[in-house]
Amino acid sequence: MGQIRNLQTDYLRQGSEPITYERYDSEGVFIETINEDVLYQVPSQLTPLNRDLVKNFERPLKKAEFITDLTGNYFINENAHFLYDDRHWSLGSTSQTNATGNTGNKVEIITDANQKAKAVSGNKYFHSDIVVDYTTPVQMIANDRQYCQVKSRQRLQIEFDYYIESTGSNETWQLGVKFWIQETYATGAPDKSYDFANNEFVNYAADVFNDFTTTTINAWGKASLTIEGYTPSADSFETVFAQAVICFPNLKNSGGDGGFQNIYIDNFRISESFDVENTIVSRRKQYDYNGRTYTGEYKSEKNILSNEAQTTEYFIGKINGYFRRTRDTADKTLEQIITQEFINDSRDFMTKYEGTFRAKRNGHLSLHHKLWIDFGADILQEPVSCYLDAMKYDVKASEYQIRMHVPNQDDDVGSTYNVYVE
Repeated sequence: MGQIRNLQTDYLRQGSEPITYERYDSEGVFIETINEDVLYQVPSQLTPLNRDLVKNFERPLKKAEFITDLTGNYFINENAHFLYDDRHWSLGSTSQTNATGNTGNKVEIITDANQKAKAVSGNKYFHSDIVVDYTTPVQMIANDRQYCQVKSRQRLQIEFDYYIESTGSNETWQLGVKFWIQETYATGAPDKSYDFANNEFVNYAADVFNDFTTTTINAWGKASLTIEGYTPSADSFETVFAQAVICFPNLKNSGGDGGFQNIYIDNFRISESFDVENTIVSRRKQYDYNGRTYTGEYKSEKNILSNEAQTTEYFIGKINGYFRRTRDTADKTLEQIITQEFINDSRDFMTKYEGTFRAKRNGHLSLHHKLWIDFGADILQEPVSCYLDAMKYDVKASEYQIRMHVPNQDDDVGSTYNVYVE
């Protein structure tokens, strides 16, 4: 055991593990400092029940990888998740003379409270209860082009999530999509419309649209459309103003409204689309002399943020800067630190616990708390407190079902670290 772990054990024997939190409001203004003892001791403060406390061991790791998917979509429009209500959005008119069937009157940004469909991101989305039987699609929602400048000659991507609530069956719904460009911002008609059929910009016309159709109802679907780069009338127009429009739903395969109830739109985004590599892999391997026979591997996949990718152009998930732990003497990337901690915890067989507990202490246990397994040095005493991996609380029985592991924050285990683009 190294010096760090010895000190951790000595500290735990004092009976507390205080942590200091700093609270800030949504504007980043400091509110207060909170000091909290996060330690629960087992069995003195948290009693094991039902004789189901299980201790198990997971095999050591030879290799740990942190894998980030690099995407070339650089998001341009703001408030794509509608968390700021209708900021930078233009909502369609509630008065539709050719509305049919369920002729509702709502075009709004709302929370998903008391709604059948729950928001994909956050707790807000666009909502309407209007269905329109049309030949030329009618605007339901569009971004405000004044606040959406895109590069000329740059390929673009329009994406949005949609939920059509209906009591019907075997329905095919149309959600017309329009895309417009204006070289110099002004109110009134834009300069160009995008002809989706021929993949080119044409003079503005209200009846030019993409006939997006779907049979997905009562579930979230995803729409994605590609816009080829716009060639401006003069080289001085390095950026232009872009506007994407989603139109009111229209039932394609029969008259009337079918069983239409509501439509919801979330994550409505416009992005510049660049060609980038597929993934960036941060890989750390234990030295052979630490465990020549170790074969365990851990992969953290589908990550969307990367510190190692900070020099990658147009990758929106890059994290700039370098970091240090208290013990470090040199700057490191987050992936260097994360993979080191993966290997540290599993340098040897990792200890895990699972069981049912009831608290003796006031207050409720949550995932930021830590549990010290301490039945006495002669019976069972872990050298450090456990991190909680998962927890389920039965309110009626006042019982916790907990999965946790014993971390190893001792001196860093010897390893190699490499970054690959694959």
